[in-house]
This record gives sequence, structure tokens and C-alpha cells, in this order.
Amino acid sequence: RWKGGKCFWRGGFAGTDAGNGHQTCRPRFLLRALIELKHNNLLTPQAFSGLIVHFAPGFLEHVDWHIDAVNDIAAQHWEVVKAFFEVLSTLASQTSEMEECGLVLQEALSGSSTVAAAISSLLTSLTKLPFEAQIAFMEQFFALGQNQLEQFLTAVSAFHPPWGQSMVHSNVECDGCNAKPLVGLRFTDQQRENFDLCSKCYSSKNTVAGGESAGHTFQCTLFDWSDSSTEDKFEESEDGWVHIDNDHHHFHGHGKGFDWEGKGCKGFWGAKGFGKDWMKGGGKDCMKGFGKDWMKGGGKDCMKGFGKDW
Repeated sequence: RWKGGKCFWRGGFAGTDAGNGHQTCRPRFLLRALIELKHNNLLTPQAFSGLIVHFAPGFLEHVDWHIDAVNDIAAQHWEVVKAFFEVLSTLASQTSEMEECGLVLQEALSGSSTVAAAISSLLTSLTKLPFEAQIAFMEQFFALGQNQLEQFLTAVSAFHPPWGQSMVHSNVECDGCNAKPLVGLRFTDQQRENFDLCSKCYSSKNTVAGGESAGHTFQCTLFDWSDSSTEDKFEESEDGWVHIDNDHHHFHGHGKGFDWEGKGCKGFWGAKGFGKDWMKGGGKDCMKGFGKDWMKGGGKDCMKGFGKDW
């Protein structure tokens, strides 16, 4: 899409928390959300558990589609993964309906199972629990692993610094506790008109406000993008930004590619891999800018056509 003479790439997933109709949740988004919550001193047990439970079905789908990549990344950061798995395996073994998952996590720790298999087992078991039990499990994990999590986010923030944007949703009131403005993650009911919950109330969505939202799907929003000054700020960000709206998330940032008119374009990865015309890809094949195989990207990195970081 275009705004202010600038070009943006649009794609992503719907942020629903139901098993039906959800789309893949990228780990990059979850990481960004956690970084921003921590930076704004909003990383509470309710915010963490609500975020993970909300996106668990989509995250499971993403893991199952990228098994090799998950295992490769885990191998590169094994000490971090190990610390989290140790907490999760102990907690799962003590939780009804999660015992089998606990065994798979222990097998991953011993090397007799893969990290991807352990994560898949964890998320599968988690999503089968009642909503309240899912929240309770993740809140317990947060309580036991908070120090490791915050240390991890501090280290990651050196490479992915916070955007510094306030997570205040102007003119939005939480329909559970009546807090206005709503601060932190905003969960919007898709079956009720103009019904929003904060993280704390979302964790009790099945009983809050009369329980009318029990079983409903929700959308999760990080920032209030209705303020044009906010969007302008992130058009200048080198890290890019993510917005979850009713049906997409948007990636914005810098790139050295060319837009469809052959002029400079600021895109999340840039359009260099496509050539001057992003629809032509620099040749007869619209994906030619990536090389013969669009997943090869014309080089060692499967997404090299986009830039250094896919």
C-alpha cells in the first residue's frame, strides 16, 4: 500500500485466538511484543500468559511448517532453550493433561527428541486445555522463569532495540475493568461490537462482563496506530514495525529496493530482489529477482532477495 509517497509491503496473519480460521503466528512478532512489554514495564503474568495463549494455535502451525528451521535456531541458542525447557518440563509433569508433554520436553533435554517436537507437543497439549487452565499454566511458567525471560529479552534488545512507543490506546476503554485509556495489549472481541479488554481482563474473558465473550475470538493489538504521528515515527524506524489490525499485520521499515515506478522505496526488506519493477522481478518471471528458485533468493540465504535479514 502507499502512504505519503512511500511504499509498504503488506502481509501477515489474523490475530485470532481460536483454532478455526487462525493464521500462522511468526516468532518475530511474539518476540517484538515481549520486548515492547518489557520496555514499557508492562510484562506482567497476565500480559505474558494472554499473549502466548492467544497466539498459541498460530505459533503451533508455524512450528509444524518450519521444523528444520526451529531445530537449527534452537541449536544456535541451546543454553537459552535449555533453561526454558527445564522449567517447562517440571511444570508440565505436575500439570494434569500435560504429563506426556513433560516427557517429550525431558527427551529434548536429553537429546533423544528434537526441540521442534517438544515445542509442538507443548503447544498441542496447551491448546487442548480449557482457556482458564492455559492461562494458569503460562502464569506459573512466568513466575518460575521470569528471571531467565527478562535476561533473555535484555540480551535480545541489544540487537532488536525497543521502538520506544507508548502502549497507550487513546480513547479506548477496557470493558472489563473500565480502565481508560486501555494500556498494554488490547484484545478486541470479534463477535461483540466495540468490546475491548486489557491483558488482565482478557485472562478472565470467560467470566468478565457477564461471561458473554466466553468462546469468542479476539484480535490483539500492540500499539494505537490511529495516531498518524505514531505511524510517521515508524516509517523512519530502521527496525521496522508490526501492527495487528482486523485482518493483517503490517511490516514497515527501510530498504534499498525500487518501487514499481523505479523510484526509491522504503520497504521492510527493500525491493532489491525484485528489480526495478516488483511485479516483473527484473525479468519475464515475476519472481525472477529471487533467482531460479524463489526460495533460494539467488544465494545462500533463502530470502536473500529481500536483504540480509529475511
